[in-house]
Amino acid sequence: MPNNAAENMRANYGSWAVIAGASDGTGAEYARQLAAAGINLLLVSRRLPKLDELAAGLRASHGIETRTLALDLYADDAPEKLFDAVKDVAVGLYISNAGADMEFTPVLDRSLDKLLGLIRFNIVNVTKACYYFLQPMRKRGRGGAIVMSSVSGLVGGQPGSGMYSATKAFELVLAESLWAELRGENVDVIGVAAPPMSTPAAVGVLAAAGMDKPEIVGGLYKPADVVATVLAQLGKEPCHVFDYVGVDIEPGNVTAAARHLRIKAVEDSVAKLFGLDK
Repeated sequence: MPNNAAENMRANYGSWAVIAGASDGTGAEYARQLAAAGINLLLVSRRLPKLDELAAGLRASHGIETRTLALDLYADDAPEKLFDAVKDVAVGLYISNAGADMEFTPVLDRSLDKLLGLIRFNIVNVTKACYYFLQPMRKRGRGGAIVMSSVSGLVGGQPGSGMYSATKAFELVLAESLWAELRGENVDVIGVAAPPMSTPAAVGVLAAAGMDKPEIVGGLYKPADVVATVLAQLGKEPCHVFDYVGVDIEPGNVTAAARHLRIKAVEDSVAKLFGLDK
């Protein structure tokens, strides 16, 4: 990250960030790029040894302060434990990065417990975490949140991952709504329709299916590129939509622009209907 970008990042979001889902892949890349900007980090996932290893490397390379928290983000009280772990510092950036689902099973072939677990994971707990972290930012008049949704959340029905797609659609709309509500209060929120990436989890699924061929894995997005793009767009737009790999559909920037226009149109309509000034 260039020096001026790092300075702007610290000026806009302060000295502490929280990354939920930070042990590898995209979350670890967020940690590396934010650490390079001089931002202290709370790294969260279920795998404490990987978190501790990542944290030690970031401290050595960038001289930042780090905290690690082993936490099952499916748990009912996960958001409360997450918030409690940094209650003594001013968190200026919250990144909701957990939520991948690699079990491609039709909705009615899954157990009800698993379906409700995804709702708790990607809807209830994401909502609670955003509520907890964004309230103090709003009072301070500075901060931001990144909600990592998925291009799956743009699809009107995805066989084999219907519940995952539905919860990711919720995440995207929640982030866009928070953007609209908070943009006048110096708090930036962005929802990300993330593409398939060459993360350890994704490559592992491809390997299990015998599809871990160089031409397939090589065509996936690199987490470092995705993270750099999102950090550059934070504060500029309500959502960022990446192109879907290998599928000839509407380009991501066109989709994002259309969603932005709809947000503004609905906002203007509601303001007129209820006599609100924004």
